[in-house]
Amino acid sequence: MKSSLIFCIGFIFLSTSAAFSQFVVTSSLPADGAESVPLSTTLSFTFNAPLDTTMRYGKLQYPISLQTPPFDCLIFGTVSYSPDLTTISFEITHTANTDFVWAVIGARNKAGQPLSQPYVMNYTTSANLGTRSVSGTITFEEVDPANAIVALFDHALFGEEKSSVLAGAVVPNSSGIYTVNYVRDGVYWPIVIKDTDGDGEYNPMGNDPIGFYDPNQDWQPDSVVVSGVNLTGIDMKLRRLFQPVTAMTYLDTATVIAKQYAPDQELQIIFVHADPKGIDVGLDGTAPMWVYQFYSPSLQFATMVLVSSFFTMADTTMTGFPSKAKAIPENFVDSDIAMAVADANGGHDFEAQHNIVRRTLYGGNMWSEHFLQDSTKIIWVAEYEAIEPDSSSLIFRVFIDMITGDLITDVQEPRISSPRAYSLSQNYPNPFNPTTIIRFSLPRPEKVMLAVFDLLGKEVAILLDEEVDAGEHSVIFNSKNLATGVYFYRIQAGTFVKTKKLIVLR
Repeated sequence: MKSSLIFCIGFIFLSTSAAFSQFVVTSSLPADGAESVPLSTTLSFTFNAPLDTTMRYGKLQYPISLQTPPFDCLIFGTVSYSPDLTTISFEITHTANTDFVWAVIGARNKAGQPLSQPYVMNYTTSANLGTRSVSGTITFEEVDPANAIVALFDHALFGEEKSSVLAGAVVPNSSGIYTVNYVRDGVYWPIVIKDTDGDGEYNPMGNDPIGFYDPNQDWQPDSVVVSGVNLTGIDMKLRRLFQPVTAMTYLDTATVIAKQYAPDQELQIIFVHADPKGIDVGLDGTAPMWVYQFYSPSLQFATMVLVSSFFTMADTTMTGFPSKAKAIPENFVDSDIAMAVADANGGHDFEAQHNIVRRTLYGGNMWSEHFLQDSTKIIWVAEYEAIEPDSSSLIFRVFIDMITGDLITDVQEPRISSPRAYSLSQNYPNPFNPTTIIRFSLPRPEKVMLAVFDLLGKEVAILLDEEVDAGEHSVIFNSKNLATGVYFYRIQAGTFVKTKKLIVLR
């Protein structure tokens, strides 16, 4: 393989579903397997029925959603359609000596029918594509493996290095047998993924299963080496990475991780990591990811541990943590019991009467003073959010004793008092997706600037820029336009300036 060869992937994501089977891609330009493609050329896909061109996706607001990492491999020009709307075309400027992989995973025709099968196209601007192939069988216990896409990456998908796709193919039918052609000699990490929920996106943190080559079954992606011959028997199993479990399930794992940083760590907060769809916790009290926040009295620092069935993450840089909160006992009432109590005491009726957009669960001692005017209790808070016809938000909460599992009924309105000092609290939840709450306090009226910045100091959102009365305030920050990563939020009120860190996790 020449060292100057660059590999890139372009993914075209469009709205999709499996309800219909007659709408397909019939051809593409360049054709699959094309070589010596001009650096400036037209990329097009032709369907067997007119496209619905009124759809709009992403920042580019095209009728398709384009994802093309890395962008420095090509430049997009104008978009056009054939008179009968069966062909969509893009003017593209490519880089030299580059292999490209494009995947069309969905589209809708004028009748509203979605694409029945993904379409994958490989081509190159160099003189020749690879001549080897990688083949095997895809299995999946829950869903038909047909229409999954197999991709060969240049690095481990979940590693620290940025990875790109070198070649790809569609699993054509229920047998699960696949063949990826145009493969060059080299090292690859095979991956398979399927858009099962038909939303036109690959989201392994949601409902879409993913698989990788893992012959030793240690849940770590393994590589294959192509050298002079075709590879066969590269079998993979699709699986859902994030299995919903109750809060107690990962407690031991989280505790072991936290105590690596300080042996006297005490669990003070548990909450559900936000799901991209908004319904964070199931009615059965399970969630794909749980966050456990610990505090070390001796070292006076906090450790946040996020645990799922696929990965764990620890953060010891949290600030503003409530160190005086009471510790949650090891034998706390699990989340399934808490949600059963909540459902039976108003939760079910609230969901039946309103348009639910979020259901979440969080527990600990830090909320009892705010909601119950009782700093002694350790509680679960089951929180339901609905959107009313006038677009306003309606919140319903149920409070459960984390020690006994009993419903707490003596809930009072939170007391409102004038703060004696300026403060900026740690956002909650954190990490989050897509929304989090930022709270701050002012001892007197002030002009407040509250903004969010990326790691390079670039301002990515202004949350407040106005006069604010004295008192305690909260702002909801929606990160829907931000990528996964670490950001900072900063408040400036008079001479008071404070900065804290937040984490967006898609």
